[in-house]
Amino acid sequence: MAYTNSSLVEFTRLSPNHSGQRTHAIDRITPHCVVGQCSVETLGSIFAPTSKQASCNYGIGADGRVGMYVEEKNRSWCSSSNANDQRAVTIECASDTTEPYAFRDEVYQKLITLCVDICRRNGKKKLIWFGDKEKTLNYSPKGDEMILTVHRWFANKSCPGNWMYARMGDLAEKVTSQLGGSTEQKTETKIKTSGLQATALKGLSEADAVKKVGALFTADQKKSGILASVSLAQFILESGYGSTELAQNANNCFGMKKSLSGNTWAGSTWDGKSIYTKKTQEDDGTGKLYTITADFRKYPCVEDSIADHSAYLLGAMNGSKKRYAGLQDCTDYKKAVQIIKDGGYATDTKYVSKICSIIERWNLTQYDLKEESDQKQEASVIRIADRTIHDITKENLSEVPRSRGSNQIEFIVVHYLGVPNADNPNLYGGGYGGHYNIKRDGSVYKAADPKTAVVWHCGGGLQGSGGHSFHGICTNFNSIGIECGVCYTDTSVKDASGDSDQWYFTTETQESLVYLVSKLMDEYGISLDHVIRHYDVTGKICPNPYVKNNKLRTSWTWEEFKSRLAEYRKSGGYTAEDTSTPAPVTADAWYRVRKSWGDAASQVGAFKVLDNAKVCADEHPGYYVFDPDGKKVYTPKASVAVPFLVRVKIHDLNIRTGPGTDHAKTGQYTGIGVFTIVEVADGKGSDAGWGRLKSGAGWCSLDYCQKI
Repeated sequence: MAYTNSSLVEFTRLSPNHSGQRTHAIDRITPHCVVGQCSVETLGSIFAPTSKQASCNYGIGADGRVGMYVEEKNRSWCSSSNANDQRAVTIECASDTTEPYAFRDEVYQKLITLCVDICRRNGKKKLIWFGDKEKTLNYSPKGDEMILTVHRWFANKSCPGNWMYARMGDLAEKVTSQLGGSTEQKTETKIKTSGLQATALKGLSEADAVKKVGALFTADQKKSGILASVSLAQFILESGYGSTELAQNANNCFGMKKSLSGNTWAGSTWDGKSIYTKKTQEDDGTGKLYTITADFRKYPCVEDSIADHSAYLLGAMNGSKKRYAGLQDCTDYKKAVQIIKDGGYATDTKYVSKICSIIERWNLTQYDLKEESDQKQEASVIRIADRTIHDITKENLSEVPRSRGSNQIEFIVVHYLGVPNADNPNLYGGGYGGHYNIKRDGSVYKAADPKTAVVWHCGGGLQGSGGHSFHGICTNFNSIGIECGVCYTDTSVKDASGDSDQWYFTTETQESLVYLVSKLMDEYGISLDHVIRHYDVTGKICPNPYVKNNKLRTSWTWEEFKSRLAEYRKSGGYTAEDTSTPAPVTADAWYRVRKSWGDAASQVGAFKVLDNAKVCADEHPGYYVFDPDGKKVYTPKASVAVPFLVRVKIHDLNIRTGPGTDHAKTGQYTGIGVFTIVEVADGKGSDAGWGRLKSGAGWCSLDYCQKI
């Protein structure tokens, strides 16, 4: 057939990364999340190098513009599946950088429009979303049908993110409607495309179920003002993570009866007639249960169940007063749950403690909307006090298996101890363990000196099918290992599966890890993209809490750890996160910092992330950044010409003994006036840098100075 390209394209930069003409006609569309609010031009730059080994047919930038990088006639390298990409049009969409990887509205609306265009040009009248991998991949679409698939079915990724995954049915319905086709899918399974079906939650682990629906509750809070954490905990308790009979057969996730408290209320999403009848147990108020038969509401999708539940909580009356007055916009989950209980929502005498326990177990407050002041606070530098590092290298000298020799340290590898509720500051027999060990109370121990010692911590063969993108690149000989003490929910067990979902880190351990890793990055010149997990080397589920990423109790996710580490270092100007879609790592795909491409001996660093290579070049006058093909891709910024004059308009600009907030205050202020700066340097606490005053009084932050 003759292939065409979309007329919606506003930017084109064709990537060399494709397999030539397709071997299968187009009958699938696969949306992806970029993991970054980037432009179509940036996407073009990401997919341009041959070393990237990744591409897509189309991309939608953060402003809603469409870019083309591989023509529709050719198979892109996007979904980790040759079979899928041979028949799918792949679309990378600008998104947030953290789960649920939400799209801006202009991006989502353009995705709908682009899918309509793709379907029309390829003779399709329906876009279908089954929501089930096996059914989708085993289904043979009719001539007028286009099928939606997702990247997470073919690789250990969240892509397209939980935000988009929850809207795949909505995407299919809206596109089909604009194509003039029937929005009811007349397949043998009669699966509807409107919203998330609770049946899609069947068989998922508890953690995966929470991740899948979390974004739905955040979206509901934006409309209702009811804390997402509270509603989500109610969903977990009342529907068993979406697995109960009522949820599976009626998408009713809150036990909403046909009639509640004799109320009707505005905003109900129930159609007023669809019901599901079943037996249920009630609490007589004393803790004793009795059985009744009742009619329950039936919904077309989980989203409608959530919306109706919130509408009830906001609109239900008790006489002339709101039954749950004060619930809307309440920001304290404990207070919100008590309001719900006091209003008569549940007869279970232990309801409040159950809901609060669920919120705390799964850290559900992560799904709550943050107030503007909270967001500003989260974006600020993390204030973690310096840790004392206890040097116990002498006690462990006999266990060190090899000397470092001339091997350069290039990586920091994070591990967990793998023993429930235990710590071990020392090396194990034979030299196994980490150079550093962090206990559950946050105390830090140095068991072996990385400068001189090699320990066994990240070598060996591949384990499992995930991770191992740095296998053969990071080794015991070019890395530092950090072991972290770890907690397990069942404190009675002495041994537990490394694949269990019940491991977690304490806040103290994680904050010490931020401090220690940052210190080692400075000491050994290691970039953020070279801070990795054992999982990234061999595929081992280590450290479990940062591979499972289920945010159990006090654990962060790996992405959150990297983000907090970046924020901790941000004021020093060291990090610039790579927000492009991860691609397969090859041994030679590095940005190298040298005086010239031919002068390999001058190399001072090699980086996977271009921004990190730029930082290194900025710190070494006369050096440049070269791509894997030897092309110069970055010339360092010119040094600031000194001296120069600045005007200060505030009374209390501190003068410090050195460039950075990690240097002591002199006890003096500049005062208002004009001053001469004779030297400029980077340092903590100032984006614009620090200026040394000609008077010799010290250094001041240039953030508060206007250059004249």
